Amino acid sequence: MRLRTLLLTAGQLAFEPSFQDTQAAALSAIEGAVVAAMGLPKITPNSISSSSLPAPPASTNMALLASSPNVIPSTGLSEELVQRTAQEISSIVQANNAAPLQLAALFEPYLYLLQLDPLEHAQRVAAGGHVASPCHCMLMVSCAGMARAS
Repeated sequence: MRLRTLLLTAGQLAFEPSFQDTQAAALSAIEGAVVAAMGLPKITPNSISSSSLPAPPASTNMALLASSPNVIPSTGLSEELVQRTAQEISSIVQANNAAPLQLAALFEPYLYLLQLDPLEHAQRVAAGGHVASPCHCMLMVSCAGMARAS
C-alpha cells in the first residue's frame, strides 16, 4: 500500500489513493491471508521423517478442505474471527482518515493560489491589479522571480 498524497483535481482537494481504495486494500490483505492459509498440508511427525510431504489438495472447496484429514482445518472468510478482524481493520482505517481530512480543510481557503498562473497574475498585479494582503505581495514577488528564472 502506498502513502496517500493530497492532490488538487478540478479545483477540489482529493487524496490518492482514495480512502475507499485504502480500506479495500487493507481488507483484501486480510482476505488474501485467510485464503492463502486454507488447505495447507498438515505436517505430522511421520511426514517430517518421510522424504516427501503430502501435496496440497487441488480443490479449494471449503467443505472438502474442512473434512480432509490431510489439511489444517483453517478458518474461512465467513468465520466470526475473520469478520471481527475485518471490522477492526475498517474502524482503524476510518479513524485514520480524520487527520488527513482536517489537514485538507486547512488548505481549502487557499486553493485559488494553487490554480493561479504565476506569470499571468504577476503581470496583472504589475499592470495595476489589486493585491489582497502583504502575504499575497510576497507570493507574487516570489512567483515573478520564478517566472523570470524559467
